Amino acid sequence: MGQVASRFSGLFIRPAANLRPNDDEDPEQQLTFANAAGSYFGSHFLMCGGRFDMAKPEAFLFGENSDLDLLGSRSVPFPYASPLGSDEVHPLHLLINIRKESVKFVKIKNDSGSQSDSTLYRLEFTLDADCSCFVQIHFNARELYQDGEIQFAYRNKRVSCSDRFHFDTGSDQVFNNFIFDSSKWDLADLTYSGGLYFPVVVVIQTDDVERAQMQSTMCTVDVANDSSHALILKPLRQKIACDGVIYLLQEMFGIENKEMTADGSTDDGGLECIICMSDVRDTVILPCRHLCICNNCADTLRYKLNNCPICRSPFRALIQLRARRQTRNMGYETVTLVEGLNGPLNHQTYTNAEQNLKEPLDVPATKKGHSRERSRTSNTINQVIAAPVLVSPL
Repeated sequence: MGQVASRFSGLFIRPAANLRPNDDEDPEQQLTFANAAGSYFGSHFLMCGGRFDMAKPEAFLFGENSDLDLLGSRSVPFPYASPLGSDEVHPLHLLINIRKESVKFVKIKNDSGSQSDSTLYRLEFTLDADCSCFVQIHFNARELYQDGEIQFAYRNKRVSCSDRFHFDTGSDQVFNNFIFDSSKWDLADLTYSGGLYFPVVVVIQTDDVERAQMQSTMCTVDVANDSSHALILKPLRQKIACDGVIYLLQEMFGIENKEMTADGSTDDGGLECIICMSDVRDTVILPCRHLCICNNCADTLRYKLNNCPICRSPFRALIQLRARRQTRNMGYETVTLVEGLNGPLNHQTYTNAEQNLKEPLDVPATKKGHSRERSRTSNTINQVIAAPVLVSPL
Protein backbone atom coordinates (compact mmCIF):
# COMPACT_ATOMS: atom_id res chain seq x y z
CA MET A 1 0.00 0.00 0.00
CA GLY A 2 1.50 3.28 -1.06
CA GLN A 3 2.21 6.04 1.39
CA VAL A 4 2.77 9.72 1.00
CA ALA A 5 6.46 10.48 1.48
CA SER A 6 8.91 13.30 1.03
CA ARG A 7 12.21 12.82 -0.72
CA PHE A 8 15.44 14.73 -0.51
CA SER A 9 19.00 14.09 -1.63
CA GLY A 10 22.30 15.18 -0.17
CA LEU A 11 20.67 15.14 3.26
CA PHE A 12 21.82 17.58 5.90
CA ILE A 13 20.11 19.79 8.45
CA ARG A 14 20.00 23.55 8.27
CA PRO A 15 17.84 25.90 10.35
CA ALA A 16 15.34 27.91 8.35
CA ALA A 17 14.09 31.02 10.09
CA ASN A 18 11.69 31.98 7.31
CA LEU A 19 9.92 30.02 4.62
CA ARG A 20 10.40 30.77 0.96
CA PRO A 21 7.78 32.96 -0.74
CA ASN A 22 6.25 30.03 -2.57
CA ASP A 23 5.60 28.20 0.70
CA ASP A 24 2.47 28.80 2.72
CA GLU A 25 3.10 31.41 5.42
CA ASP A 26 0.93 29.58 7.94
CA PRO A 27 1.41 25.81 7.61
CA GLU A 28 -1.15 25.23 10.37
CA GLN A 29 -3.84 26.40 7.94
CA GLN A 30 -2.84 23.94 5.22
CA LEU A 31 -5.32 21.27 4.21
CA THR A 32 -4.24 18.13 6.02
CA PHE A 33 -5.27 14.49 5.98
CA ALA A 34 -6.73 14.90 9.45
CA ASN A 35 -9.22 17.64 8.55
CA ALA A 36 -9.95 16.74 4.93
CA ALA A 37 -12.73 14.47 3.73
CA GLY A 38 -12.54 11.99 0.89
CA SER A 39 -10.93 8.75 -0.25
CA TYR A 40 -7.14 8.77 -0.43
CA PHE A 41 -6.17 5.20 -1.24
CA GLY A 42 -8.63 3.81 -3.75
CA SER A 43 -10.61 0.62 -3.42
CA HIS A 44 -7.73 -1.83 -2.87
CA PHE A 45 -4.11 -2.14 -1.78
CA LEU A 46 -1.24 -4.42 -2.80
CA MET A 47 0.90 -6.31 -0.30
CA CYS A 48 2.77 -9.61 -0.13
CA GLY A 49 2.08 -10.27 -3.80
CA GLY A 50 -1.69 -10.07 -3.38
CA ARG A 51 -4.48 -7.59 -3.98
CA PHE A 52 -6.90 -6.84 -1.17
CA ASP A 53 -10.08 -4.79 -1.20
CA MET A 54 -10.41 -1.84 1.14
CA ALA A 55 -13.66 -1.59 3.06
CA LYS A 56 -12.86 2.02 4.01
CA PRO A 57 -10.78 3.74 1.29
CA GLU A 58 -10.76 6.95 3.33
CA ALA A 59 -8.95 5.28 6.27
CA PHE A 60 -5.20 4.74 6.66
CA LEU A 61 -4.46 1.02 7.06
CA PHE A 62 -1.47 1.43 9.40
CA GLY A 63 -2.73 4.14 11.76
CA GLU A 64 -4.64 7.38 11.92
CA ASN A 65 -5.04 9.71 8.95
CA SER A 66 -3.25 12.43 10.92
CA ASP A 67 -0.08 10.29 10.78
CA LEU A 68 0.20 11.05 7.07
CA ASP A 69 0.63 14.76 7.81
CA LEU A 70 4.01 13.95 9.36
CA LEU A 71 5.28 12.47 6.09
CA GLY A 72 4.80 15.50 3.87
CA SER A 73 2.72 15.91 0.74
CA ARG A 74 5.11 15.10 -2.10
CA SER A 75 4.82 11.65 -3.63
CA VAL A 76 8.11 10.22 -4.87
CA PRO A 77 9.30 6.98 -6.51
CA PHE A 78 10.42 4.35 -4.05
CA PRO A 79 14.26 4.20 -4.22
CA TYR A 80 14.60 0.42 -3.78
CA ALA A 81 14.24 -2.25 -6.42
CA SER A 82 11.19 -4.47 -6.16
CA PRO A 83 11.97 -7.91 -4.66
CA LEU A 84 11.95 -10.89 -6.99
CA GLY A 85 9.76 -12.89 -4.65
CA SER A 86 6.31 -11.94 -3.51
CA ASP A 87 6.71 -12.47 0.21
CA GLU A 88 10.10 -11.13 1.33
CA VAL A 89 11.01 -7.65 2.47
CA HIS A 90 14.37 -6.55 3.82
CA PRO A 91 14.37 -4.35 6.93
CA LEU A 92 16.11 -1.00 6.81
CA HIS A 93 19.60 -0.91 8.27
CA LEU A 94 19.40 2.01 10.68
CA LEU A 95 22.74 3.32 11.88
CA ILE A 96 21.33 5.56 14.62
CA ASN A 97 18.49 5.30 17.10
CA ILE A 98 17.10 7.20 20.07
CA ARG A 99 15.23 4.91 22.42
CA LYS A 100 11.88 6.59 22.61
CA GLU A 101 10.97 5.33 26.07
CA SER A 102 14.18 6.79 27.55
CA VAL A 103 13.55 10.43 26.57
CA LYS A 104 12.87 12.46 29.73
CA PHE A 105 13.52 15.58 31.80
CA VAL A 106 15.59 15.30 34.99
CA LYS A 107 15.20 18.22 37.38
CA ILE A 108 18.43 19.82 38.57
CA LYS A 109 18.94 21.19 42.07
CA ASN A 110 19.48 24.93 42.35
CA ASP A 111 22.34 26.63 44.17
CA SER A 112 20.63 26.13 47.53
CA GLY A 113 20.34 22.38 46.94
CA SER A 114 16.58 22.37 46.46
CA GLN A 115 14.77 20.85 43.50
CA SER A 116 11.34 22.33 44.20
CA ASP A 117 12.36 25.88 43.27
CA SER A 118 14.64 24.96 40.40
CA THR A 119 13.68 25.81 36.82
CA LEU A 120 16.52 23.82 35.26
CA TYR A 121 16.03 20.41 33.67
CA ARG A 122 18.54 18.09 32.09
CA LEU A 123 17.31 16.44 28.90
CA GLU A 124 18.34 12.79 28.97
CA PHE A 125 17.91 9.75 26.75
CA THR A 126 19.74 6.65 25.57
CA LEU A 127 21.03 6.38 22.02
CA ASP A 128 22.65 3.71 19.86
CA ALA A 129 24.99 4.51 17.00
CA ASP A 130 26.79 2.29 14.51
CA CYS A 131 28.73 5.31 13.23
CA SER A 132 29.67 8.77 14.43
CA CYS A 133 26.69 11.10 14.81
CA PHE A 134 25.47 14.31 16.39
CA VAL A 135 22.39 15.35 18.37
CA GLN A 136 20.57 18.67 18.17
CA ILE A 137 17.38 19.93 19.86
CA HIS A 138 14.87 22.23 18.15
CA PHE A 139 11.98 24.09 19.80
CA ASN A 140 8.55 24.91 18.31
CA ALA A 141 9.77 23.56 15.01
CA ARG A 142 8.72 21.46 12.07
CA GLU A 143 10.70 19.80 9.31
CA LEU A 144 10.80 21.50 5.93
CA TYR A 145 12.12 19.94 2.73
CA GLN A 146 13.48 22.40 0.18
CA ASP A 147 16.06 22.21 -2.60
CA GLY A 148 17.15 18.71 -1.66
CA GLU A 149 17.79 19.70 1.95
CA ILE A 150 16.02 19.05 5.21
CA GLN A 151 15.55 22.24 7.19
CA PHE A 152 13.63 23.32 10.25
CA ALA A 153 11.05 26.10 10.27
CA TYR A 154 10.04 27.70 13.56
CA ARG A 155 6.64 28.89 14.70
CA ASN A 156 7.82 32.32 15.83
CA LYS A 157 10.12 32.77 12.79
CA ARG A 158 13.11 32.87 15.13
CA VAL A 159 15.74 30.15 15.09
CA SER A 160 15.59 28.27 18.37
CA CYS A 161 17.86 25.27 18.56
CA SER A 162 20.73 23.94 20.61
CA ASP A 163 24.33 23.36 19.65
CA ARG A 164 25.35 20.07 18.07
CA PHE A 165 26.54 17.37 20.45
CA HIS A 166 28.77 14.78 18.79
CA PHE A 167 28.96 11.08 19.68
CA ASP A 168 31.16 8.22 18.53
CA THR A 169 30.11 4.68 17.64
CA GLY A 170 28.58 2.74 20.52
CA SER A 171 25.38 1.42 22.06
CA ASP A 172 23.72 2.35 25.35
CA GLN A 173 25.20 5.84 25.21
CA VAL A 174 23.55 8.36 27.51
CA PHE A 175 22.84 11.88 26.32
CA ASN A 176 22.64 14.43 29.15
CA ASN A 177 24.46 17.39 27.63
CA PHE A 178 21.60 19.86 27.29
CA ILE A 179 20.15 21.98 30.11
CA PHE A 180 16.62 23.31 29.62
CA ASP A 181 15.60 26.45 31.53
CA SER A 182 11.82 26.53 31.88
CA SER A 183 11.83 30.13 33.14
CA LYS A 184 12.64 31.30 29.62
CA TRP A 185 9.55 29.68 28.10
CA ASP A 186 5.81 30.11 28.22
CA LEU A 187 4.20 26.80 29.17
CA ALA A 188 1.57 27.30 26.47
CA ASP A 189 4.35 27.17 23.86
CA LEU A 190 5.61 23.86 25.21
CA THR A 191 2.34 21.94 25.01
CA TYR A 192 1.41 20.22 21.76
CA SER A 193 -2.22 20.72 20.81
CA GLY A 194 -2.11 19.53 17.20
CA GLY A 195 -0.69 20.82 13.96
CA LEU A 196 2.67 20.52 12.24
CA TYR A 197 4.81 22.30 14.84
CA PHE A 198 6.10 20.35 17.85
CA PRO A 199 7.32 21.99 21.08
CA VAL A 200 10.50 19.89 21.26
CA VAL A 201 12.15 18.00 18.39
CA VAL A 202 15.19 15.88 19.25
CA VAL A 203 17.25 15.11 16.14
CA ILE A 204 20.06 12.60 15.74
CA GLN A 205 21.94 12.41 12.44
CA THR A 206 24.83 10.40 11.05
CA ASP A 207 28.11 12.21 10.55
CA ASP A 208 30.71 11.65 7.83
CA VAL A 209 28.93 8.78 6.08
CA GLU A 210 28.16 8.44 2.39
CA ARG A 211 24.41 7.88 2.81
CA ALA A 212 23.19 10.13 5.60
CA GLN A 213 20.41 9.10 7.95
CA MET A 214 18.40 11.16 10.40
CA GLN A 215 15.94 10.33 13.16
CA SER A 216 13.70 12.90 14.81
CA THR A 217 11.71 12.46 18.01
CA MET A 218 8.80 14.86 18.43
CA CYS A 219 7.93 15.66 22.04
CA THR A 220 5.56 17.71 24.15
CA VAL A 221 5.92 19.03 27.70
CA ASP A 222 3.35 18.26 30.41
CA VAL A 223 3.09 19.33 34.04
CA ALA A 224 3.08 16.70 36.79
CA ASN A 225 -0.16 16.32 38.72
CA ASP A 226 1.57 16.02 42.10
CA SER A 227 2.65 18.83 44.39
CA SER A 228 6.01 19.25 42.65
CA HIS A 229 4.41 20.50 39.41
CA ALA A 230 7.57 19.41 37.64
CA LEU A 231 7.76 19.42 33.86
CA ILE A 232 7.55 16.06 32.10
CA LEU A 233 8.98 15.56 28.62
CA LYS A 234 6.70 13.19 26.72
CA PRO A 235 7.83 11.74 23.35
CA LEU A 236 4.99 11.56 20.82
CA ARG A 237 6.23 10.29 17.46
CA GLN A 238 9.45 9.31 15.74
CA LYS A 239 10.48 9.63 12.10
CA ILE A 240 13.53 8.51 10.18
CA ALA A 241 15.04 9.79 6.95
CA CYS A 242 16.84 7.07 5.01
CA ASP A 243 17.85 6.92 1.34
CA GLY A 244 15.81 9.99 0.52
CA VAL A 245 12.53 8.74 2.00
CA ILE A 246 10.81 9.77 5.22
CA TYR A 247 9.39 6.93 7.33
CA LEU A 248 7.11 7.18 10.32
CA LEU A 249 8.18 4.73 13.02
CA GLN A 250 5.30 2.65 14.35
CA GLU A 251 5.47 0.64 17.54
CA MET A 252 4.44 -2.99 17.53
CA PHE A 253 2.83 -4.02 20.80
CA GLY A 254 3.48 -7.50 22.15
CA ILE A 255 7.10 -8.16 21.20
CA GLU A 256 10.30 -6.95 22.77
CA ASN A 257 13.86 -7.99 23.52
CA LYS A 258 13.85 -10.46 26.42
CA GLU A 259 16.28 -10.23 29.31
CA MET A 260 18.93 -12.90 29.76
CA THR A 261 18.53 -15.16 32.80
CA ALA A 262 21.31 -16.42 35.05
CA ASP A 263 21.77 -19.61 33.00
CA GLY A 264 22.20 -17.65 29.76
CA SER A 265 18.71 -18.32 28.40
CA THR A 266 15.85 -15.93 27.78
CA ASP A 267 12.50 -15.75 29.53
CA ASP A 268 9.95 -16.90 26.97
CA GLY A 269 6.91 -16.30 29.14
CA GLY A 270 4.08 -14.33 27.63
CA LEU A 271 4.88 -15.17 24.00
CA GLU A 272 1.92 -17.49 23.44
CA CYS A 273 -1.13 -16.62 21.38
CA ILE A 274 -3.69 -15.12 23.74
CA ILE A 275 -6.49 -17.18 22.17
CA CYS A 276 -5.16 -20.75 21.95
CA MET A 277 -2.36 -20.28 24.52
CA SER A 278 -0.20 -22.83 22.68
CA ASP A 279 1.25 -21.51 19.42
CA VAL A 280 3.67 -18.59 19.47
CA ARG A 281 2.21 -15.25 18.45
CA ASP A 282 3.17 -14.22 14.91
CA THR A 283 0.27 -12.16 13.51
CA VAL A 284 -0.16 -8.38 13.76
CA ILE A 285 -3.58 -6.76 13.87
CA LEU A 286 -3.96 -3.54 11.88
CA PRO A 287 -4.33 -0.67 12.52
CA CYS A 288 -3.87 -1.11 16.31
CA ARG A 289 -0.60 -3.07 15.73
CA HIS A 290 -1.11 -5.64 18.50
CA LEU A 291 1.03 -8.74 17.94
CA CYS A 292 -1.02 -11.11 20.09
CA ILE A 293 -2.33 -14.08 18.07
CA CYS A 294 -1.02 -16.95 15.97
CA ASN A 295 -1.79 -17.41 12.29
CA ASN A 296 -4.25 -20.26 12.86
CA CYS A 297 -6.33 -18.24 15.31
CA ALA A 298 -6.11 -15.22 13.02
CA ASP A 299 -7.62 -17.22 10.17
CA THR A 300 -10.49 -18.22 12.46
CA LEU A 301 -10.89 -14.77 13.95
CA ARG A 302 -11.54 -13.00 10.67
CA TYR A 303 -14.57 -15.20 9.96
CA LYS A 304 -16.13 -14.71 13.41
CA LEU A 305 -15.18 -11.30 14.78
CA ASN A 306 -13.69 -8.10 13.51
CA ASN A 307 -12.37 -6.74 16.80
CA CYS A 308 -8.90 -6.95 18.32
CA PRO A 309 -8.96 -9.27 21.37
CA ILE A 310 -6.71 -6.82 23.25
CA CYS A 311 -8.20 -3.36 22.68
CA ARG A 312 -11.55 -4.44 21.15
CA SER A 313 -11.18 -1.91 18.33
CA PRO A 314 -12.22 -3.00 14.81
CA PHE A 315 -9.39 -4.29 12.64
CA ARG A 316 -8.99 -3.90 8.90
CA ALA A 317 -6.29 -6.48 8.19
CA LEU A 318 -4.18 -9.23 9.76
CA ILE A 319 -0.60 -9.80 8.70
CA GLN A 320 1.67 -12.69 9.66
CA LEU A 321 5.31 -11.80 10.28
CA ARG A 322 8.15 -14.30 10.26
CA ALA A 323 11.92 -14.01 9.96
CA ARG A 324 14.47 -15.89 7.89
CA ARG A 325 17.88 -16.41 9.40
CA GLN A 326 20.99 -17.11 7.35
CA THR A 327 22.64 -20.46 8.07
CA ARG A 328 26.27 -21.48 7.83
CA ASN A 329 25.83 -22.96 4.34
CA MET A 330 24.52 -19.58 3.08
CA GLY A 331 20.95 -20.83 3.07
CA TYR A 332 17.97 -19.50 4.98
CA GLU A 333 15.69 -21.02 7.57
CA THR A 334 12.33 -19.68 8.69
CA VAL A 335 11.95 -18.71 12.35
CA THR A 336 9.36 -16.76 14.26
CA LEU A 337 9.80 -13.04 14.73
CA VAL A 338 10.24 -13.69 18.45
CA GLU A 339 13.15 -16.04 17.76
CA GLY A 340 14.61 -13.58 15.29
CA LEU A 341 14.94 -11.03 18.09
CA ASN A 342 15.73 -13.20 21.11
CA GLY A 343 17.14 -16.50 19.86
CA PRO A 344 15.68 -20.03 20.03
CA LEU A 345 12.71 -20.56 22.33
CA ASN A 346 13.53 -22.64 25.39
CA HIS A 347 10.32 -24.50 26.14
CA GLN A 348 8.53 -26.95 23.87
CA THR A 349 4.91 -25.94 24.46
CA TYR A 350 4.37 -24.51 21.01
CA THR A 351 2.72 -26.77 18.48
CA ASN A 352 1.72 -27.06 14.84
CA ALA A 353 4.06 -25.21 12.48
CA GLU A 354 6.35 -24.08 15.30
CA GLN A 355 7.35 -27.68 16.07
CA ASN A 356 9.19 -27.77 12.75
CA LEU A 357 11.33 -24.84 13.84
CA LYS A 358 12.80 -26.53 16.94
CA GLU A 359 15.64 -28.33 15.17
CA PRO A 360 19.23 -27.44 16.07
CA LEU A 361 20.39 -24.32 14.28
CA ASP A 362 23.68 -23.91 12.45
CA VAL A 363 24.06 -20.31 13.56
CA PRO A 364 22.89 -19.07 16.98
CA ALA A 365 20.34 -16.30 16.93
CA THR A 366 21.04 -12.81 18.18
CA LYS A 367 20.65 -12.73 21.94
CA LYS A 368 20.05 -9.93 24.36
CA GLY A 369 23.55 -9.88 25.75
CA HIS A 370 25.06 -9.69 22.30
CA SER A 371 22.70 -6.97 21.15
CA ARG A 372 23.76 -4.82 24.07
CA GLU A 373 27.40 -5.07 22.97
CA ARG A 374 26.35 -3.83 19.58
CA SER A 375 23.38 -1.61 18.95
CA ARG A 376 19.67 -2.19 19.11
CA THR A 377 19.56 -0.68 15.65
CA SER A 378 21.45 -3.75 14.40
CA ASN A 379 19.17 -6.46 15.79
CA THR A 380 17.67 -7.20 12.38
CA ILE A 381 20.88 -7.13 10.34
CA ASN A 382 21.32 -10.30 8.24
CA GLN A 383 17.68 -11.17 8.82
CA VAL A 384 14.89 -11.14 6.27
CA ILE A 385 11.40 -10.34 7.45
CA ALA A 386 8.88 -12.52 5.66
CA ALA A 387 5.23 -11.52 5.48
CA PRO A 388 3.69 -14.42 3.59
CA VAL A 389 0.08 -14.09 4.68
CA LEU A 390 -2.17 -11.06 4.74
CA VAL A 391 -5.86 -11.48 5.31
CA SER A 392 -8.63 -8.93 5.55
CA PRO A 393 -11.74 -9.23 7.68
CA LEU A 394 -14.90 -10.04 5.82
